[in-house]
This record gives sequence, C-alpha cells and structure tokens, in this order.
Amino acid sequence: MLERELKFRLPPELEPDSGEAARLLLGQLAGLCLKTLNCDGDAPLPSAEDYDALYLDSPDERLGRRLVSLRQRREGDVIRLCLKGPALPDPLGDAAGASLRPETERHLSRWLDPADPGDLARLRAELLTLDYRAFAPDLPALLAQLPLTVRGRARFTRHEARFQSAGGSAFALSLDLGVLTGSRAAERVAIVELEVSREAPEAAVTDRELGALAAALGGFGLVPTRFEKARALARLGRIPLLILGAGPAGVAAALAAREEGLEGADIVLVERNRRIGRKLLATGNGRCNFSNLAVGSGAYASLDETPAAAAARSRWVADWPFARLNEYLNAAALSCHVEEGRVYPASQRAETVVSLLEELLAAAAIDVRCSLRVLGVEALSGGGFAVRVSEGEMLFADRLILAGGGRAVPGLGADGSAAAWARALGESLTELLPGLVPLCTSDEDLKGLGGLRLAATLTAGRISEQGELLLTDYGLSGIIAMEFASAAAPRLAAGALEIRLDVCPGHDEDAVRDLLERRRKRLPGSAASRLAAGLVDAGLSGVLWRRLLADSAELRRAEAAAAASGGAAADAGDRDRRRRRRRDARVQGPGDSALKVRDLSPKQVADFARLLKSLPVTVTGTRGDDQAQLTLGGVRLDTLEEPGFASRRHPGLFFCGELLDIHGRCGGYNLHFAFCSGIEAGAAAARSLLGR
Repeated sequence: MLERELKFRLPPELEPDSGEAARLLLGQLAGLCLKTLNCDGDAPLPSAEDYDALYLDSPDERLGRRLVSLRQRREGDVIRLCLKGPALPDPLGDAAGASLRPETERHLSRWLDPADPGDLARLRAELLTLDYRAFAPDLPALLAQLPLTVRGRARFTRHEARFQSAGGSAFALSLDLGVLTGSRAAERVAIVELEVSREAPEAAVTDRELGALAAALGGFGLVPTRFEKARALARLGRIPLLILGAGPAGVAAALAAREEGLEGADIVLVERNRRIGRKLLATGNGRCNFSNLAVGSGAYASLDETPAAAAARSRWVADWPFARLNEYLNAAALSCHVEEGRVYPASQRAETVVSLLEELLAAAAIDVRCSLRVLGVEALSGGGFAVRVSEGEMLFADRLILAGGGRAVPGLGADGSAAAWARALGESLTELLPGLVPLCTSDEDLKGLGGLRLAATLTAGRISEQGELLLTDYGLSGIIAMEFASAAAPRLAAGALEIRLDVCPGHDEDAVRDLLERRRKRLPGSAASRLAAGLVDAGLSGVLWRRLLADSAELRRAEAAAAASGGAAADAGDRDRRRRRRRDARVQGPGDSALKVRDLSPKQVADFARLLKSLPVTVTGTRGDDQAQLTLGGVRLDTLEEPGFASRRHPGLFFCGELLDIHGRCGGYNLHFAFCSGIEAGAAAARSLLGR
C-alpha cells in the first residue's frame, strides 16, 4: 500500500506572494483533488494558523540520528507544543515501527529559548512528563540521555483544507509557507502535504486513490519530495569539512584540519563501525606496526605505473620520511618502539594508539559520528557535496575527504564502497585487487607439508621476493608470498601463473651441486632424503625426490624394499617404526626413506640441485579480500592535484589512504602512508576553506 502521507515541494513559480494568494492556491489544489476523486461540490475553504518549530538532532544510534521536531502554535494565551519523530526501531519495545505523531501534545506556559542551555534542560524535563507509553515504553528513559542538539528552527503559516472522497476517505491538504533557519543560514520553503486523516480507517483509503492524487498534484506542477525539511536543514547547516571514514587516514585528516585552524565543530568525521580505527586494532598482530625507518620510494608501488603517477608517488615519498611523521607523533605524545626498522607504539598494543586518537579527537572537539552508514555521495552543481547517510537524511558539505579504505578484511567492515563513491563522482580509478595476501597453488605434494617454514626466493619473470616462506594446506603464505602477491597482482588476476621457488637462497646452483655430489660419494648408505640435510627439510627433500624420480626404476625398487620392511616391522610389532613409516609415507612419499644415496647417479644429483634452486610451482590465485591486508589500486594519482590529493574534477574533493593507487610493502609502510596522506589531505582541505 502507498504511504498515507504525500509530500510535495512547491516550485518558485507557483509560490504565493500573500496569504490571500496562498488560500486561493490551496483551494485550487483541493478542487483538483476532489475532481480526481470524482466528488461533486465546491472546494472547502482553507483555514490558516501560524506556528513555530524547533528541530533537534537525536544522536542516539537507535533513533538513526534522525530529527525530532517540536512544534508550537498559539491558541489564545496558551502555546501548544507537539512532538513529531521518526519511526522508532528496536529495541524500543512493542511499539517498534510506530511513529510519534501530533496527538502527543502538552500545554506549556511559554516557548522555550533554544539558545539557552537552561531552557533546553527544562525542555527535556518537560518531555519526560509526556505519556509516550502508547508509542514506545522505553522512550522517556532514552530521552533522558539525549543531549538534544538544536539543528534549526522554523516559523510557518499553515493553510489547511479538509475534504472527503465519495467512499468516505477523509483527507487533509495543507500548505506550509515560511522560513527555515539552520545553524549557518536560512531559506524560504513552501511544502504541500496531503495526509489521510487519522479518523479514516486504514482500509478506507486505496492505493488507487492515493496514486491518482499523487499524479494529479504532480501534473499541476508540484514536485514530489520526502524529508524536505530535514534536507533543507542539512543544507542550511552545511558542514565546512566532512570526512568519510575514521580509519588512520580519516582521523589524521580531521586532526590535521583542526591543527590548520578549523574549529572542531566545523569538522565532521563519519564512520560506519561502532568505533574508530577498527582495522587499526588488528594491525601488526595487535601490536600496530604503523611506520618504518626505511620509508623510501623502493617501498611503494602503484598499479597505474605511468610517468606522472610515478612522479607523484616519488614526490610524496620524498616529502614524508619517518622523521616528519615522528614530529606529529611527538606532538601527540605517542612514544615509539623500533624493531629491525619497524615502528610500534612503546606499549606494543594497537589499543594504545586507537585510544590516544579518540582522546585527541575529543580534545579537539571534532564531531565524530560512528555507526553511520554512507549510502551515496554526489557533487552539487553550485559547489559542495551531498552525502546520503540514512533514509531521508542528507549531510551537505563544502569540502569532502574520502578516506573510506578498500575491500580488504570485510569482516572488519570493509566493503570497497569508497571506491564506488569516487566512481559515482566521475573520478578515474584502476581496477581493485587484493594485496599482501597468501597464494593458492595446485601442487598437492607441497600442500602435504603444511606448516613448514623455510628460507626461499619466489620468482616470476622480473618479480622476485626473498625471505621466510610458509607452506600451507592451500598454498604459500608468509611475508614473501604476500609481497609477491602484491607485485604480481595484475598477472594473477589474469589467470594461473607458474613461479619458481628457490629453497636454497644462500647458495648458487654450482655450490649446491658440488655439495650434494661430495655427499653422494661419502655417504652411499644414507637415505636419499638426507642428501640435502642442512640445506632443506627432510620432508621437502623427499617430495622433491619423488618429483624427480617419478616412475623411475630406482623408486620402484625402493618402494618394494619399503613394503617388505614394513611387513617385517609389523610382524615384530614395532609400533614406533610403523608410526614413523606412516609419517614418511604422508610427508615424503612411499619408499623415499628406503631410497639410498648409492642408487643415485651424478646426473640425478645435479638435477636435484637444479630443482632445489628452481622448483616449479603453479599459483592459481590468492586467498582474496577476506585474507588480504590491503586493497591494491584506487584513484589514479595522475588525475589529482598536489599536495593534498585533490580532485581536478571537483574542487573541494580530496582523497587519502587506501583509496589512492599507492601501496607499500609489509612492515608498517601502508599505515605510514595512511597517516601521512591523511595529514596532507586534511591540511589542504582546511587551507582551501580558510583561503590560504
């Protein structure tokens, strides 16, 4: 069924210039409605009354941050006050979904001054005496905790006409004319409402009647609208600087803008999670590795490697060494601890950093709004931006910083929506790919070695990463696997990729071959899997011998010997030896422990050395955004102005953090970029507002 209330905005060309003209216009509209409903008779005579309204922001997330309006009208010497609010969601009791409507009224002896904090306190006390039990039993207790921030006020003249359809449906048609005043400006508004009277039964009004009335009024020139007063108040309370995303980049942007000279109340920081810095809490295994002493151009890359993008990245790296970030950290009283160049908080706890950022935001009086989901962003034709944050609520801003991050770790609230906002604004972005993420392979024999750590080098063409590698039951992990995934991301996105694994990175192939050959001659009775002892794990050695000698006569003889030995062990009841043999069968392959060095030829030893230095592994993909540490790609650097990562397409729009096409290696480089790019964007946005 259609809504029982239709709202329209009166375009300027139809707006009446006097009370008499307003009554005539409303009479015309009432006559049009009667004709649409096939009713005979003359249009009703409109009545008129003046009223004032005070609009309060309700920051409790259970009320969805929607406006609560208090309306007063004078009846002789008495001022009648009524409260209207949004639909009330759970957990407000059995009446969830009901609306506070004007029946909830109380006579007050005078109008309360919204500029007087004492009057606001008395107003809240008055509200608590109202009987809300019919609407929401828990609302009085809830209102007692609300700060009741004033968003604006209005002074209207309401012209109203009432009529009935032939079927008995009762309607109230009203025209509100007046001035709406927000926290920063005022504007004249003209709103037409067609409401089904509360006396009419629900079933008495049909979708067909309401649809016909909506079409008729629209044909007259009225513009359908919803939440027009809330939208107007948002425009009139336009935010100087709005930042979407309260991760490290967004928080740094807010604090930098405050340092640059903006008032805290002029900065609004929006976050979809219940608390700022949720992903920050998980970084560095909870220790928060937020920078690195070795910050430099070699630590960063972009998917879009154009000369202009490379130049922009190099400029940023040169401008933001660790020493410069450390100045900000010292000013914020954050002590650091350094391990092998990686920078952590002295407490080595991410919670310390997040708590400090929360305290800094509070001390700067910055307006932080958590649990607020952004649904859309658009640029306004006259300048500025509109951000839809919930049904019917819009935030309007002069400057906008997108700091919403990427898609990595959706379990912590990431969904890539910031990239969608940037695209909706017409910005140019690269593809988005998971970065610093484990690799999936198709090599089942290596998956059987899950949990094995080893020093290795991964290579594919010109891409090479060296360090500690972790073999897993799905493929490859560890820092070098994740950094390889970032470096090879575009190639991996195109399909399977064959890489080479060097499991003896400290020796060249000739040295490995010579060592193995000497052992072949001196240790003929040893198991073949022990030939590379001290170079690689015995289990890995066994897997490689099976690859090398698959279907060979030597391996068949070894398997037969192993089977015979296994039968004898079983007869003897040697449980320990059987257990070890079963383990060998899983890790090394059947017969490997029985394959002796004397069975190997010099060529086979040389081939084994070559395999140790260049083991082919097929990478089929990555573990995706769920296990990625960051998102690669984003807004192209060559489309932005420096400094501040400012949009060329939309003056007043800035970007920072993971949304930009810059990514770093493991070791604190990406958090360093998030903080520093946020500082740069926030300062640039503030300077543009302050005319500097």
